[in-house]
Formats: sequence, structure tokens, C-alpha cells
Amino acid sequence: MEPSHRRTERCLVAHESLFGNTRLVAEAVAAGIEESGIDTRVADVRDPRTGHPGPGTDLVVLAAPTHAFSLSRPDSRSDALRRGATGTPERGLREWLCRWLEEGGPTRPCVAVLDTRVTRVRRLPGASGRIARLLRAQGYRVLDEPTTFLVRDVEGPLVDGEVERAREWGHRLAEELTPAGAGPAGTRT
Repeated sequence: MEPSHRRTERCLVAHESLFGNTRLVAEAVAAGIEESGIDTRVADVRDPRTGHPGPGTDLVVLAAPTHAFSLSRPDSRSDALRRGATGTPERGLREWLCRWLEEGGPTRPCVAVLDTRVTRVRRLPGASGRIARLLRAQGYRVLDEPTTFLVRDVEGPLVDGEVERAREWGHRLAEELTPAGAGPAGTRT
């Protein structure tokens, strides 16, 4: 039997989740990436201990809820907290992303972007498209198209099948990061 070779790419799935729906999607995406052999970490950007990707990170997946067709702001997070969300209004993906882009770094990992939004506004602009445009303008390679996962209402739950679709999307991102037949860091084996 031939020994299995685990690829060594590293991935950070950074999410903001107020009602738990975006977290569930982020965890499913991370599971799909991990199942593809890529060491993956899931982190809540609202936790002050969540740092930015290190120099060995090959892929960063950003997961955000859509608030008013964009990323959440302190006032929209305060409104969500009044509706039963958890967390604090001061820190979200918007603030985490701004600090990451300000700090820069010697390497730029590939990125992928997703958002969650309620079904009734699924065809309107969301957070993921805005994030992807910003990152492309900063010179980042965005894997796949910004992707939306749907919730039934603001508080949730996720629409049936979205967790499974998120896991499959994670597999697809891993394949795009490291094409079939490639070893660590995309070198051919």
C-alpha cells in the first residue's frame, strides 16, 4: 500500500457570525478544505485573540453576514444584538479586514469570500462581492466567485442543503488551490 501524502498548505477560515449561521457555513467550508488534505483553522474575528494570517498561509476564506447589502457595522451589529445575537458591536469582519490590509505582509495568500443573507434578498448585492472587489484591487488572487449561502430569516436557520453545499465548496476551493497531481505548494509530483 502506498503511503498517503498530506499536503502542507495552510488555510484560515475567518468568520463573523452573530446568530450562528455564518459560523456553521464557515465550519462546513473548513471541513471540506480539511478533508482535501489542507491544514485548516477556523477563527471568529470578533475574538480579540484572532490574529491575521501568517506567512505560511496559502488560503484565507472570509465569511461574513450581509448587513444592508455590505459588511456589518457597529450600528448594524448593535441592532442584531437587540434581536438576540451574540457578541459585541465593536469588532467584526470589516474591522479585522481593514487591519489585515493595513498591516500587509511579505506574502499575499489566495482568498475566497462568502456571505450569508436572507432568501428574500438573495439577488441583491451582498457582503462577499464588495470584499472580493476590495481584495482584487489590493492585488489578492480571489479563488472562485464570491459565494452566497442562504438563511430563511435574519436569525436563521440556514436553508436546507446549505451546509452540504458549503462543504462541497470547500472541496472545490482546495482543488483550485492545489490542482490534481500537485504536491505541497503546488509543485508537481
